[in-house]
Amino acid sequence: MIRWLIVLVLILLLLLGLYRCKGDSDSDEVRLDLGPVGYSVWADGSLAVAVPIMNSGEITAANVQVMALTLGSGSLIAPASLPVPLGEIIPTQRAVLNARFAALTVPGKHLLTVSGTYVHEGKTRPFLAKTDLAVERSGGPPAPPAQVSIPKQKTSGVPTPPLPITPEDGDNPAGPPIPDGPLLKPFTVAPTGTGVAAAGAGSGVTFVRDTGTGQSGLFP
Repeated sequence: MIRWLIVLVLILLLLLGLYRCKGDSDSDEVRLDLGPVGYSVWADGSLAVAVPIMNSGEITAANVQVMALTLGSGSLIAPASLPVPLGEIIPTQRAVLNARFAALTVPGKHLLTVSGTYVHEGKTRPFLAKTDLAVERSGGPPAPPAQVSIPKQKTSGVPTPPLPITPEDGDNPAGPPIPDGPLLKPFTVAPTGTGVAAAGAGSGVTFVRDTGTGQSGLFP
């Protein structure tokens, strides 16, 4: 009897331990993954990327910082220094990291690796996320639309009332973010200060019309 009682107690302790472990893993889970990456090829051949870091877990990741960032064999141009703070990422949300690389083959497929840390319950924990980025060179502006002639159609019969539109279930997933583009200066910036030019010969002020103001002294 005592032996069976000891076995029963051990089984209960084992089940309790498994329950606690499962509860901890479910409640303390933070999953930082990479979403669809947006990219653009600059005129100098460098590649700008907008990397969404998504929290698909159930717990908020605080003080997220990117410590290292690589894209294939490319050299990192921006950000100029690491780590890059991204702040807090709550569940189902994302933070976007903008970067730029040089010396990459375009078009081509490159492995994107992002590593860093986040804070949960006062403890700093690491994360590592990877994805393959297939880069295609832009073909330039789209071709102008071709002219098409469509013959007139005629529908016979009695019109029927329109059917109600069935609402869609769920939300569309977020698309890739838009990466940074090159700095453009379409307008000439005027200098902050200009000197006083000397008056030329015969220069002066000519009043084309004097309507009078009724003031003493006949000031124009």
